[in-house]
Amino acid sequence: MISFPKQPRFKFNTPMALSTRQTHALLIGDTTGMQRAISTLLRCCDSAIYFRQFPDLSELTFSPELILVCQQWPEEYTRDEISLLLETFPLSRIVVSYSAWCASDGRTRDLWPIAIRVDLNLAARRIQQELEVLEGVRSPLPLTAGYDEIFVFDQSH
Repeated sequence: MISFPKQPRFKFNTPMALSTRQTHALLIGDTTGMQRAISTLLRCCDSAIYFRQFPDLSELTFSPELILVCQQWPEEYTRDEISLLLETFPLSRIVVSYSAWCASDGRTRDLWPIAIRVDLNLAARRIQQELEVLEGVRSPLPLTAGYDEIFVFDQSH
């Protein structure tokens, strides 16, 4: 496990304000070209585990609050792997950062819910937004969100 020192984050108008909540992350996939998203993830999380290939989720000894999946090409992950990830971690915030090769997947394939797919150029911002969800600063974007809800979520501050 990779651990990163971090200043505790506090939100003073919630019951969690006095906690030193730790954020654990799971990073999956080929990280080529995803440096900005990964640096945001590592900067904001207390610890992260990285798997180049889709892991055996039963071997994980923790439940990550945030999961970043790096997708380099269409159908890189099977429907079974995606379903297993979503079912194993229903409370985790998930961001799928996709490369240019996968840009049309939301229109031509339905493997990942569109609410968690984000272009690699926007992934760092989405990770920050998902951390705000974990801190209780913003409402979560449901997995079933449509394009209009995603737009509002992405444009809100």
